[in-house]
Amino acid sequence: TPDQNDEFLPTSNPDVWIAKAGSAADGKMDMLSVLLHEYGHALGIEHSGDDGDFMAASLQPGERRLPSPDELSLMARLVAALKQTPSDPTASSLPVSNVSLMSWYRLRRAD
Repeated sequence: TPDQNDEFLPTSNPDVWIAKAGSAADGKMDMLSVLLHEYGHALGIEHSGDDGDFMAASLQPGERRLPSPDELSLMARLVAALKQTPSDPTASSLPVSNVSLMSWYRLRRAD
């Protein structure tokens, strides 16, 4: 459930959630975490050395990692910078908006 955290339980890290035993997310890769991570790369963010960070080099099945408020702020600034860049045929455009970044923040605070 990408728009909710119903299948996940919070952990001591507010940005990391663990799938409930027996839920549809249990033992499976969380697509939302993967997509957020890959968007981070598309924005130029490298892997983090923090294993609990959404930009960590690996993700365990049944784990959901969401960006922290600081990471969301960084992503919003990077998207804004891309929008201000003059048109360049070699530059790629990303289907990310500040609205979608805010929805990620809402997900992070859900439940």
